[in-house]
Amino acid sequence: MESYRLKNIVIIILLILNLFLASLLLNFRLQGTRARQEMMEQLNALFTSNAISLSDDLDLNAAPLTSLSVQRNLEEESAIAAMLLGVAVTAEHQGGGIYSYAGSYGTVHFRSNGNFDYAPVNQRINDPADFCETFCETYGYVPTDPLSSSTDSFTATQYLGEHAIYNATVTFQFNNGYLIALSGSYISSSNTTPVAASSSLSTVDALVQLLDYRNETGVVCNSIQEILPVYELQSGPSASLQLTAKWQITADAYQYYVDCSTGAVIRA
Repeated sequence: MESYRLKNIVIIILLILNLFLASLLLNFRLQGTRARQEMMEQLNALFTSNAISLSDDLDLNAAPLTSLSVQRNLEEESAIAAMLLGVAVTAEHQGGGIYSYAGSYGTVHFRSNGNFDYAPVNQRINDPADFCETFCETYGYVPTDPLSSSTDSFTATQYLGEHAIYNATVTFQFNNGYLIALSGSYISSSNTTPVAASSSLSTVDALVQLLDYRNETGVVCNSIQEILPVYELQSGPSASLQLTAKWQITADAYQYYVDCSTGAVIRA
């Protein structure tokens, strides 16, 4: 009987403790919600005073990315060349970080800055849209526009996970069912290393940086529609590659990129 009473007492204590913790968690969430609402109201007031409207769909809770150092992957470049040429071939090192893959249709060139190009001759592609879709799905690209068999040019942006490398794109060009040109950038995600940053701007910080930029330059900007974390491909000394963390801000007239570390703003 005594053990039964003790067991009930322990259960009651645990229930009370769980209720207390649940109330604390609810209180924290309510405080966080109120804080976000107040921040959005203050931000709206600041931008409204500068004749700029903010979309209600802005995700101010998005986290900034971490800049990455990237290593080149020759095996992946070789696989891309084999897919384009239709056959695996041995790379030839041309010097200066350039590797070439020659096949019966032409030669694929890869460079140390991440760029590659291919100008085939008489390479018939039965279904250009399907060819581009397969390439994009295999190597991590997302088409900028819906693929269509009636289109002679396709452009896609490379993604690292869920985030775009906004200036790493690939463009396919066709003429009467023949692939006539392909060029763009390819970055391997197989070997990346985080780069230490002195600071990391939040969404609010990035928006304020853009507001300062707009007021300093006088560029036309009447509304902010979207803010997303993205990467920017940069090539440095000794053929080193880096994916720099940026905020991509879409406005009514232009698109802007704010460096997550320095706060520098560039207009697309």
